[in-house]
Amino acid sequence: MNPCSPARRAPPPRVRAWCAVSVLALGVGGPSVAAAANLNVRGELGGEYDSNPGRVDEVPGNDNPSPTPSPGARGQLGLEGASALGSAGVLAGAVRVAGRAYAEPDAQRERVAVLQGNLSLSQRLSRRNRLQASMGYYDAFQAEGRAARDFRSFAPTLLVARDTSWGRLGLGGGYRHFVYKPSNLLTFGGPTASASYRYGWGPSQANLLAEGERDEDAPDWDVALFAQYEQRRFEGPRCVAGQICPPPGNAPGRVDEFTSMGVALTRTSSFLLGAGASVQINASNSYGDGLVRGLGHLEGTFLLPWDLSLSGRAELVWTRFTDAVSLRRDPISGLPVASIEDESRSTLRVEVLRPLSALVDVSARWIGYTNEFGGGTARYRRQTFLIQLGVSLDAL
Repeated sequence: MNPCSPARRAPPPRVRAWCAVSVLALGVGGPSVAAAANLNVRGELGGEYDSNPGRVDEVPGNDNPSPTPSPGARGQLGLEGASALGSAGVLAGAVRVAGRAYAEPDAQRERVAVLQGNLSLSQRLSRRNRLQASMGYYDAFQAEGRAARDFRSFAPTLLVARDTSWGRLGLGGGYRHFVYKPSNLLTFGGPTASASYRYGWGPSQANLLAEGERDEDAPDWDVALFAQYEQRRFEGPRCVAGQICPPPGNAPGRVDEFTSMGVALTRTSSFLLGAGASVQINASNSYGDGLVRGLGHLEGTFLLPWDLSLSGRAELVWTRFTDAVSLRRDPISGLPVASIEDESRSTLRVEVLRPLSALVDVSARWIGYTNEFGGGTARYRRQTFLIQLGVSLDAL
């Protein structure tokens, strides 16, 4: 049974909001869906414990600083919605404001605020073809230090999708502009391109059903293939082996070329289960930045007794760098400030959620981070535990 269709038990609030928006954004359903509109407001507030808020690495043979564990608080407020425009168009958007703060003085420099938004306009060109224009925006505010995660990103894209009897094809292109606020040497921009293929089968895939009665309890399956390309032209210069980085004078600019390919499989019934694998290649002209990265993930959501829902995701990351560089250097001072193992951090996430009413839910979440499987010389460990209260309101 698809969690987005009527069921004996309603899915968690966040799933309900996602279902309503995604159905409108994809333009599926029928005349009743095309005439609908959705607006959802959600707020979350909770307390968190972080064993390593500064993301400190341990490098053998170095005088490593000790991580400073700290309790803290985090919260967010989000608004998302979609509305039909005539009989063939859909306007969808979302905006989210979030923040996190720590109690320990040594961890307060890790305070961060985030503003995130996206807007898309989708237009059906014919029975099988759809055009979608979208804009993604992400702004992080953490102003202390040149190693702060303080950046801004804009990403307009244009996507053409075609439905066939054997799946959905998609082709897209766009541009990404990334601003690293502490230093323009890491600011970049460049074109993006993507290609995708999706095929689904099961009770909810009406175009693939044989004539006769449908088994509503049978699972839905979805397989997706994708390929992506992104060019990053940095304002800073490229690094050369054996030379000071960044080099003095008017050195050639750094250019990274990221290519990604992957596959994902999802099974949806009374529970959701998904798995995927991908590979990323960065062909960089700057010494120490070229890499090959493999990623694999397994995720699931399960409905439990007493109105509990359990979700989890494991992501395994393995990275091999083209050049033998063990530490990344500060773009201004040239001093080692962070391990390059930042590119190889695997995660395990487990969350339990229980609705308290139609509008309010409480959840507990644990996340573990490690680079144990990524190779390299540095060692990274981090755990976070969060308990939070969420409120969701369907305004339309």
